[in-house]
Amino acid sequence: MAQAESWWKATVGSTLARNVEPLGIDQQGRLHFRCASAAYGTHMQLLAGGRLLKKLNDSRPTGAPVLQGIVVRVHKVPDAIKELWPHLVGADLTDEVRITQLQDWGRALATEAATAQARDELALRAPQILARLKDALPDCGITSLSPSTLRSVSVLVATSPDFTDLQGLEQVLMDTWHDATQVAGPEHVLSLHHTGETAADRHVDAWAASVNPPALSAPMLVHTFVRKADMNRHGSDSFRLRDEALIAQQPDLCLVFTAHPDEPIRLAGLARDKNIPVRSYMQ
Repeated sequence: MAQAESWWKATVGSTLARNVEPLGIDQQGRLHFRCASAAYGTHMQLLAGGRLLKKLNDSRPTGAPVLQGIVVRVHKVPDAIKELWPHLVGADLTDEVRITQLQDWGRALATEAATAQARDELALRAPQILARLKDALPDCGITSLSPSTLRSVSVLVATSPDFTDLQGLEQVLMDTWHDATQVAGPEHVLSLHHTGETAADRHVDAWAASVNPPALSAPMLVHTFVRKADMNRHGSDSFRLRDEALIAQQPDLCLVFTAHPDEPIRLAGLARDKNIPVRSYMQ
C-alpha cells in the first residue's frame, strides 16, 4: 500500500488521504483502511456504498487485484475508559460530559458537553484528567483531550412522498430551531436527520443551507444528516435497518409531515414505540 500512495491520494483527494490510511487487501479482495476518527469512518462507509469502489478499480495500479469491497476500521474508545470516566472527570461532570469517540488516530479523546459551563470546566481539568488516565491505563495511547463540543439538539424529520407544502415545512423547522435555542442555548447545534427519500426531505437540506450561508458572520447553527438505505449490503432489510438505526440515535424529537389524514409513516411509529416525542403536521 505504500507503493500505491499516489493511487489512493488521487482517488480520494488530499484531505481524505491525510485522514484515511489504506492497510491492505484481504483474500476476499476487500480493501481495508483505518481512519483518524469515527467521523471519517462514517464518511468512508457512506462513500463505500457509492462510486468509491468503482473509482478505485478504474484507476488501480498495474498488477493490483480488482477490489471486491471495502472494510472500514476505526479506533474505538476502550470500555475501561468508559468505566473510569466518573473517576477521571469527577462526579459533578460525569453526567454533564460524555465520551463520543477517539480522534487523531486514537491519540485524542473527544467529548460532548451538555452546557457551555461543563465544557469550560472540562478544559480546565484536562491536565488532571490526562494524568489520572495515564496512571490508570498507561498503555492506552491517549495523550490529549479534544476541545469538547456542545451536545446538539437532535431532530428526526420524516416526510410523506406526497407532502408539497415546502413553505410550511420551512416555518416548522424555523420554529423548531427557535425552541431549541430557547431551551438548550444559542450555542447548541440543531441536528436534522432524515432519509433523503422525498422531495420534502431534500428541501430540509436546502433550508439548512439557506440559513447557514458561508458569508454570514453569525449563521444559525443547523446541520443536516442523511442516512440512506444500503441496498448493496442489506438487500430487502436495508430500509428496516436504516430506520432502526435512526431511532437508535435517540433523537430529542421527531417531526412528521404528512399529506393525508392517518397516513402511516414508519419512522413516526418507531419513534412513538421508543417514547420519542412526535410532532405531526399535515398540509
